[in-house]
Amino acid sequence: MITITNKQKILLHYTLLHLDQEQVGKIFYDHVLVVMPHFRVHFKDLKLQQHRFVSFLIKIIHTLDEPEKLQVVLRELTQQHTHLSLKPAHFNKMGDALIVSLEEVLGDKYTPEIGDAWRALYHSIAEVMLSQV
Repeated sequence: MITITNKQKILLHYTLLHLDQEQVGKIFYDHVLVVMPHFRVHFKDLKLQQHRFVSFLIKIIHTLDEPEKLQVVLRELTQQHTHLSLKPAHFNKMGDALIVSLEEVLGDKYTPEIGDAWRALYHSIAEVMLSQV
């Protein structure tokens, strides 16, 4: 399950208030496709995929205090990715891309604490997804 402190939850919600969601999705996939170009074939509509990625992150953050709803969101996310045969190394690269994206988009609003909160969230999501495949 997702293990996030209350302070990290506050930082995640704070980040959402200051986030250009479209930019985060674009920069995230720009980075992902540089380090894993073979994944490009899985995305017929990259702009739609960028939107889905950010939407799932938002859904997860908004359901952190509702375990049953969170479980449904994580199960759906996992089911949508089973065909990719994702490995821990893939998640590591995508996690790095997420942090870089947040740093770029948030600029001076980005702090090490915000980075730690997002790493904790992403690491927990990856653990759940890997345990379900």
